[in-house]
Amino acid sequence: MKNIAIKTTLACAVLSAASFAAAGTHGLRFDRPARDSIEGWERESLPIGCGWFGANVFGIPARERVQVTDNTLITIGNLSGVMKPANGPNLTSAMELRFDFGHGEVAGYSRTLEFDTATVRVNYKADGVAYTREFFASYPDRALCMRFSADRAGALSFAASCEPPGLSPFTADGGPKGCGRRANVRAAGNTIDVDQEFEHFGIRYASRLSVKSDGAVVATADGRLKVSDASWAEIVYVGKSNYRLSPKVFLEQEDSLKLAGE
Repeated sequence: MKNIAIKTTLACAVLSAASFAAAGTHGLRFDRPARDSIEGWERESLPIGCGWFGANVFGIPARERVQVTDNTLITIGNLSGVMKPANGPNLTSAMELRFDFGHGEVAGYSRTLEFDTATVRVNYKADGVAYTREFFASYPDRALCMRFSADRAGALSFAASCEPPGLSPFTADGGPKGCGRRANVRAAGNTIDVDQEFEHFGIRYASRLSVKSDGAVVATADGRLKVSDASWAEIVYVGKSNYRLSPKVFLEQEDSLKLAGE
């Protein structure tokens, strides 16, 4: 689980194309980003998915948020409706991807979900530079592919981070029964690796975010990747858990529900 192979795929090559669509493309278009809140996630963020996981794109110029969902991740709080971690249910949220650009005032903002290509695109201008972000989920590669670009050489700079949501102590450490979730985040070279462990069902989830760019990519001690002096960057996120559906899982679930009702 700790070493996830990242394949060079056609998915990012697709994002490298000059244009996905011309006039007449079916989809949704917004002139502002989604709010960085529960309401914004539910009603305004743009969803994409590949059958292995889903992602919701907020399109925030200053600090982009991409929330990744995996249906093999779950906690006791979600099953019972009674017992939940102190900081809220984990649901099936696998990861919060954050990209800090630091952009302030922007112009010409647009955020689109193109149905014909299953692609989310964010466009805007800041300080006279046109920026584009593209997001696509590849089913064959089980990967979330992102491409960020600027129309001026060296104008693209950002910091990428992976933030596991819903962390909570295990029962033995004083947390609610069965609701524990912990994570280890580390960055090296051009990758961020995250190992997560769930107390409920003994689920383990490993993920990797990797960056390729024509600029500099530097890993920091706090587990981030900093990209600078670039005109483009391609980011790939993959993840996989050890969850396996079996009769034992249903028996454990029934026992967990009984514990939650005590």
